Amino acid sequence: MQLLVDVYRHVGEKLRYDLKKKELVPAQKMALLEQKFDEAKEAGLLLPTAVDETDFVSRTVKRTMTIPTSARREDCSPASTPGM
Repeated sequence: MQLLVDVYRHVGEKLRYDLKKKELVPAQKMALLEQKFDEAKEAGLLLPTAVDETDFVSRTVKRTMTIPTSARREDCSPASTPGM
């Protein structure tokens, strides 16, 4: 448990996200671990290398919401423009 808290201090929210996503820790232990993560964060123990929650979420959203270049070109083609 302490090892994961120490890793969290270095990595930040990405560790929490990965543990939840991959279901690597049983639910009861995960709840306790999240409590420890929150305590470390509130105590200001996160290191500069840790990814802030808002940074991590915004990067994740940007990555999932990008439109492929080929799709953008198709939408802007003259044939799809109304009135042409």
